[in-house]
Amino acid sequence: MKKRNRKILSFILLSCMTLVSMPVGLSAKSTNNYNKEISVVQGTEVDIQKGLVFNMTFKAGELQRGATFEIQAKDFDLNRSNYNGIKVQGATVIYQSGNKLKVVVDKTSKETTISIPVYGTVLKGNPRLIVEEDSVATSGEYIIGVKGQVDRYGLTISTGQVPNISDTANGQLADIIIEENAAGTLVSGTKVRLKLPSATNLKFRLPDTDAKGYATSVKIEGIRGLNGENIRVKAEYIDNNSNELLLTLVGIQPSSARGGIQIKGLECQVDNKNSQVAYGPVQATIRLDDADTTTLTVANVSGEGINLKVKQPIKLTAGKGSQTVEVTMSENVAGSLSRRNDVYFEVKGAKIVPGSLKMIGSAAVTIKEEIGVKGKEVTGFTVDTRKIDPTRINTVTFSFDVQGEAGTEGPIELIADSMKLEEKVTIGQVGSALAVTMNTINLKPALKDQVGGSITIKEMSSGIFERGSQLVVSIGRGARGISFTDAKVEVKDMKLGNMKVENGSIILDIDRGSDEGATIRLTDLEMYVDALVEEGTYDIVLSGSAVSDNEKDRIVLKDKIKVAKQASSNNQQESNGLAKGTASFKIGERNYIVNDKVKEMDAAPYLSSSSRVMVPVKYVSDAFGITEDKMHFDKEDGKSVVIIEAGQRTLKLIDGSNLAEVNNVVKPMDDKVTILNGRTYVPVGEMARMLDIDVEWSNETKTAIFTNK
Repeated sequence: MKKRNRKILSFILLSCMTLVSMPVGLSAKSTNNYNKEISVVQGTEVDIQKGLVFNMTFKAGELQRGATFEIQAKDFDLNRSNYNGIKVQGATVIYQSGNKLKVVVDKTSKETTISIPVYGTVLKGNPRLIVEEDSVATSGEYIIGVKGQVDRYGLTISTGQVPNISDTANGQLADIIIEENAAGTLVSGTKVRLKLPSATNLKFRLPDTDAKGYATSVKIEGIRGLNGENIRVKAEYIDNNSNELLLTLVGIQPSSARGGIQIKGLECQVDNKNSQVAYGPVQATIRLDDADTTTLTVANVSGEGINLKVKQPIKLTAGKGSQTVEVTMSENVAGSLSRRNDVYFEVKGAKIVPGSLKMIGSAAVTIKEEIGVKGKEVTGFTVDTRKIDPTRINTVTFSFDVQGEAGTEGPIELIADSMKLEEKVTIGQVGSALAVTMNTINLKPALKDQVGGSITIKEMSSGIFERGSQLVVSIGRGARGISFTDAKVEVKDMKLGNMKVENGSIILDIDRGSDEGATIRLTDLEMYVDALVEEGTYDIVLSGSAVSDNEKDRIVLKDKIKVAKQASSNNQQESNGLAKGTASFKIGERNYIVNDKVKEMDAAPYLSSSSRVMVPVKYVSDAFGITEDKMHFDKEDGKSVVIIEAGQRTLKLIDGSNLAEVNNVVKPMDDKVTILNGRTYVPVGEMARMLDIDVEWSNETKTAIFTNK
């Protein structure tokens, strides 16, 4: 081997020997955690009694003897005296400063848990222990305490539900709730100081006491860690000031778990009865050691009165079914109800179902239905409150069933009324079951077989017309001598059984309902009018089980029958019921002439594409005494409809249709009804025939002359 090669080989061997002999550092991994959680606040001393330990567990062989690592403290002041020469299993813990510990490993052969006691004082902020990233142990930050951010004080003060109190009587204050942020803060002998502002004209009422001076009318209930403790309290004025109260708590056994107390039954009263107490919130300042001074609302001064609250608003269908509503009546202040003895209730917009009234959970209150004079209808009910406790704020809960009346819709209101007291609340809504439309029928006395009018009855939701139910159409009360004798009936999405006329009423039997909105249409209503029937308007009435579950319910169509005597020939009206006279209309002209007087209109006659003269219905009608209140506008199947009460006739014109109706008899026309700029036009000849008047056409002057002689 050459000398140069031998040198290279020697260098390589020497290098290998050097690498093998170098000491190797171990990067151990540990599982780190506390032995338990403790509650702390700013200033808490973590000592032997707290028993907090930071455990670091290493697997066998992961640590060398003599290995070291550091633990730092943040927002936590380590206690030097507790760490003086301390040894734990497998290591020695050395105090280096208020925020640093050094740990020296003694043993490494087996799996090792190094348990480091935690001693020190909690500072503000987020107290924690930190294992650095370059440590032989697993790095991380470990919070001391249940919460990260510590509270400044050991106790927190709050109130329960704030009650209303009267401006003239004693009143109970809200519960005072004191909760520990750190377990063991509340101890026997803890003092609670309460102060009312002198400007409120209120003072504390000293509680009733037993022979040993402990309060009996004020109760202390333990919360969480103090639950079940027999805690008592003594109360006294501070420096004889009745607006300052000192409570001393006795019998608290400190708990390892955070707890709290709830002080119940504190009362205030008017200080100077000659001075008024202002309405509004009453605030009290509450002070304890280890708690922030807190000012909280403990009551609201209010006038007497009641509040009504509905558990769940109801939705009814008019005439169909019933639902139960539950209502709670509560006093604004104690004594509001007991001073009135009873409260009367009535329901607007619906009916109370007889026998359905119930009291819920109150033995001191009675409830009674008020029955109408004419029958079993419930007109309202009375709540008798004489036996309730006048010293506390009472609530009374009751329920009843409600049924919507046929033909109604809108809100249902419950109204409470008593001496100088009235309150109301909306308890639900009634929705329409049926949509009913009808045009006016013009009749003459002493005539039979008079035909006219139509009635359309449509379900607002499916299932209103039930199989086996019955629909009755009759004349309203006070119309003796007017009766139905016949009618035509059409149905959609349903099936009818028999239709019959009995005692002047039309009776329809429902054979099968529909899962869609069904429609019943009555046309060519044939009627008889006795000679003794007086002139005037009369009602049409719908009833029967198809209309309502209540046999007494009715849907009344007001003033849908008009009875008028036939005009004599020397009157200003012709026998057709229209005014006598002459009216002329010229194509393209906005002026028209009525009985030699020139009038102006906002529409002009025109010649249609089919060479028909089209005249504006409104102005032709107006010329012969048909006023605007006799002209009605509606929609059918999306199309505009005009209904005209023209003397003895009722005309129906549908936009875009060449079929008109005269007293419900279909009449074909030469051209279609047209609506232009809000005005309805029909052919000139058809207009005359529908009104039963004469018309002449001058081709020379392009003028139509209508005459009613």
